[in-house]
Amino acid sequence: MNNTVYYKPFDKVAFRIPVWGIEEYLPIAKQLISCEKIEDSKFIKALYMATPVLHGELLKYNENKLKGKDLLMFQISILKYLARMSWRCTPFGLFAACGVGNIKKTNSELEKKELRFKSKTRLDMDYLCALIFDLTNNKLIKDQLRFYPNTSLYAIGERIRYHEFDLKNGIRNYTLSEVESSSYLSKIFKSCEHGGTINELAINIVDEDVTIDESVLFIQELIDNQILVSELEPQVSCPDLLKQTIQKISKLDGLDEIVSNLKSIKELLKEVDDAYERSSLDKYNEIIKHLDLLKTPYDQKTIFQADLNVEAEHLSLNEKIISDVEKGIEFFNKITPKIKDRQLDKFKQDFYNKYENEKIPLNIALDSDSGVGFGNSNPQHNDISPLLKGIYIPEKRRSSKKVELYPFHDLLVKKYEKFISSKLSIIEILDSDLQEYKSDWNDLPDTFSTMIEVLSSEDNIEKPNILIRNAGGATAASLLARFCHINADIHSLVNEIAEKEDKLSEEKILAEVVHLPESRVGNILMRPPIRKYEIPYLASSSLDSRYRVEVSDLLVSVPNGERIILTSKRLKCEIIPRLSTAHNYSTKSLPIYSFLGALQNQNKRGGIGFNWGPLLIGRNYLPRVIYKNLIISPATWNIDSKKSKSVPKITDPDFQSKVSEFKRDLNLPNNIFLIQGDNKLLINLNERSSAQMLFSIVKKNSFQVEEVLFDIDNSFVNQKDKNYTNQVIINFYKCNNQDL
Repeated sequence: MNNTVYYKPFDKVAFRIPVWGIEEYLPIAKQLISCEKIEDSKFIKALYMATPVLHGELLKYNENKLKGKDLLMFQISILKYLARMSWRCTPFGLFAACGVGNIKKTNSELEKKELRFKSKTRLDMDYLCALIFDLTNNKLIKDQLRFYPNTSLYAIGERIRYHEFDLKNGIRNYTLSEVESSSYLSKIFKSCEHGGTINELAINIVDEDVTIDESVLFIQELIDNQILVSELEPQVSCPDLLKQTIQKISKLDGLDEIVSNLKSIKELLKEVDDAYERSSLDKYNEIIKHLDLLKTPYDQKTIFQADLNVEAEHLSLNEKIISDVEKGIEFFNKITPKIKDRQLDKFKQDFYNKYENEKIPLNIALDSDSGVGFGNSNPQHNDISPLLKGIYIPEKRRSSKKVELYPFHDLLVKKYEKFISSKLSIIEILDSDLQEYKSDWNDLPDTFSTMIEVLSSEDNIEKPNILIRNAGGATAASLLARFCHINADIHSLVNEIAEKEDKLSEEKILAEVVHLPESRVGNILMRPPIRKYEIPYLASSSLDSRYRVEVSDLLVSVPNGERIILTSKRLKCEIIPRLSTAHNYSTKSLPIYSFLGALQNQNKRGGIGFNWGPLLIGRNYLPRVIYKNLIISPATWNIDSKKSKSVPKITDPDFQSKVSEFKRDLNLPNNIFLIQGDNKLLINLNERSSAQMLFSIVKKNSFQVEEVLFDIDNSFVNQKDKNYTNQVIINFYKCNNQDL
């Protein structure tokens, strides 16, 4: 990345592409506008998986049963999915796929043969969690299951606190509860460390004052209140939760019918994937019939979860592209300042003020009453006082008037002023602009990733051909781990990343945090065991107990108020938590989960990249920014509500002419992306239906769009005259002396 190598790329890269090439979008979009039937089998199946309701409307449309406003709204809705199928690389059901390629010295290529797509379909975690809940509460099953202590249990004086949840509309709502400690509870917790059935646990507390029947009722009450949880508790670190559930209940008596149904579902899911290229939905309907026999209620919209793998022989990325990307990462490293984590800093200060150099049980330290708490978590997660239940008193907001301007933002303002005064078309950052900026590789994670888009092939030297916005992540595995189940090469790459991190961690233990915040979130949290150790928290771990680091085993300290250290009492060493997922652990999360997630990046820059800074971010127009042959920020338009209100209703006869005026006034290109958070939607302002789609979404509100950079005439990924957009994930690791 400069004269001294600090980071090296892993030999393999991950790539993501939509199922359709660009050319496949327009013909079907025109069929839709002309009210012709839509019969593409891949699209029909992808739509069914994403939204069964809209798929039902498609059937009506193909039978010519939609008219007037219903037809228009259907066309607009379908256009969104057609655009996604051909332009968006972000994995979403059967609309886009992941694959693996190599870094080579030869030219980048994708062999011009048919791309091979393969689906992997599972039951949605929303349904699986509901099924497991019902199985656990089935008396025949319940009496045979083994139960364990809730992983969130901790003692406060003579009370025991823990988190329990109730299910409302498929969402887990966690609350902090407490019970009085007793000798009976202590006996039960000790006897069920390695699991025990209701009768086995009940026998342990029978004495002259307590009968076996009373003991059984007591154990059942503990189960009902989630103080004890069953061996069926959902896991998020296993390759196949349905298979695992089948294996567990197959050992129980009297469940032949349930097991048979689940095995049939498992087999039918395989048949669904084997028939990916065919349009028939019969197998899905057969699965639903089996689900009906199980009698667990389900939402039609959340029955199935699918991911897509793509394979192509000879996919490779030229070392020259890697070299260009490394220059971009060094640029980001120079311009990205060290930003303090205010939550961790506050915790350190509060902890040291209260405990100084003591080692305190993590649960106690994060308790909002007896400890110092952590972050601004949802109060229902922390507060057990019934008087305050449901009342949220937010912290006073700090004034936002004070704006901190970093050196690069100052440079950017000057560049922007020159762009305006000189009427330039782009902003270019030169090496001469960066002479005063220094690289620091010491505060980056041991592994990290960057995502690029190769916008045109390598023989196109007239313009920048790589889009790169940032790099980072606590681990390079975070974008990949959830796709291990669809591709053995992805799994191998994730294992390689984890092994590299273990070697770089010296005497410390890296432990994967396994937690299920909400049922459906499990779809993106599911990954196989990728580390030797795990920290299970309100979720089950498939690892042997020797390799499970319980939250109750963790001590936290802040020696001299400097660095937070997490220590295992049992293993007698420092624990470094890892979350190899893309889940946002800081939003509406329990304090323990949020803390462990934040601790990953202690004293590290979790991300480096470009941003416009507080003085420019809201400007109406932000031009394209380039560094060497890299586009680091596409041209962007921030369009206020006054402009959007100038466009009439989408059914107005003058709608398209007003859109043309709107486009001309803002100097917008024909093709743009509508930006909605992390989502991008392709819009063609010259096409009435596409423009209608835009304004049906934004209505009269302000919104943001950016330029479309993809070069359809000179694409990197193409086969059989089809051109594909692409994203490539490149992963880097810190070098030790042996690697240099």
